[in-house]
Amino acid sequence: MNEELLSYYWKLQRFQKDALCTTDGEPIQVIYPGLLNQDAGPDFLHARIRISDTLWVGNVELHTKSSDWLKHGHDEDPVFDSIILHVVYESDVEFNKSFPELELKEFIDADNLHLVESWRTSMDPIPCSGLLQDRPEALSPLWLERLLVERLEMKSKRIEALLVETNKDWEATFYQFIAHYFGLRVNALPFEIVSRATPWRVVRKHQPKREELEALLMGQAGFLQQPTMDGFYSSLKDRYRFMKERHQLVPMQAVHWKFLRLRPANFPTIRLSQFADFLFSMESPLNTFLSCTNLREMESLLEVRANEYWQSHSKFGLPNRGLSGEMGAATRQLLLGNAILPFLFVYAEHWSLPDKREWVLDAFHQLRPEDNALIRRWKSLGIKARSFGESQSLFVLSKSYCEQKRCLNCEVGNRLLKKEPKIIFLPEDSTS
Repeated sequence: MNEELLSYYWKLQRFQKDALCTTDGEPIQVIYPGLLNQDAGPDFLHARIRISDTLWVGNVELHTKSSDWLKHGHDEDPVFDSIILHVVYESDVEFNKSFPELELKEFIDADNLHLVESWRTSMDPIPCSGLLQDRPEALSPLWLERLLVERLEMKSKRIEALLVETNKDWEATFYQFIAHYFGLRVNALPFEIVSRATPWRVVRKHQPKREELEALLMGQAGFLQQPTMDGFYSSLKDRYRFMKERHQLVPMQAVHWKFLRLRPANFPTIRLSQFADFLFSMESPLNTFLSCTNLREMESLLEVRANEYWQSHSKFGLPNRGLSGEMGAATRQLLLGNAILPFLFVYAEHWSLPDKREWVLDAFHQLRPEDNALIRRWKSLGIKARSFGESQSLFVLSKSYCEQKRCLNCEVGNRLLKKEPKIIFLPEDSTS
């Protein structure tokens, strides 16, 4: 037992209430356990407790043992003068106090405690997997929806930080945010570095010319610092040399890019060329996506293609046949779900556009679910993601709750800790 766990039992009143009484033998009825205090002071505020025939309204302090009151120096702190009840797991010492004490040790189900402890020490990435497999209904649609919003709130913090950096330039922020996801998981950071090193104002100046954009991005990515390899490389290098001097640009080092274990279609050279095509196709990418009325329109905007050169090369000077250069459907879905829809959600929240916000939330459930090891693990437990929104929810559940052992803060954990009512089957009447 610890104070976090004790707080959980008190907040949700997860203990037997029959014959509940103080250590002095006075009967107790908890009308309202109080509001959990996130700041300094008593643990629960404004509780309503009936002790014998008297209704008390005030604050409640929780400790694992009675002696913790003295160890923490509460007896000398006037902040705790408003205490109406001291709730402890175990009463281990008597001392002069002006408030009653409630010991919960005999009222908390021991099996319940053992279950919580087994989760806490489990090596399984989903600690409650054994129980959840038998009770998949413990993961409710409402909790999944809340987890999706939690995921969007996480991304909104990053978008808000970018807005500060760009002096609240929404287009520039959108450009940097989506660049991160163009690199997918492996090259997300190098893509982000390129977008930061290549300001949106510079991109805007060269948007009308597709090859200038590609030269700008390839040069800033550090791919144009080698001796001439072929005519296309030479053309890009000459264009970039001019832009670098004109805008006082500083390229990154190409060593940051990862090619190992990637399919040629996902090589950063091809992705950068596709990103150039994406920027070339829309004068104002953010406004273009905001004006879309359905997902098909959005997906069509992501039907970008790398330069013709990349249909026969995977790196500069390295021939590779059979490449289409077109962004695949799976990647378009990832960009929509990971970057574009979250950004539109934050935009709608910022500018108080409730209709747009609801449209975005609905759109998450129209996209196909992600397919990765994490989602397949949930599927093996009988939890199948039916949409991109649900796969994002399961990601948050895994990373923010399961892996951090926050079982007591998770609705699934709370439901599994509730004992199912026992069904008693009566023997059939043989005379009937």
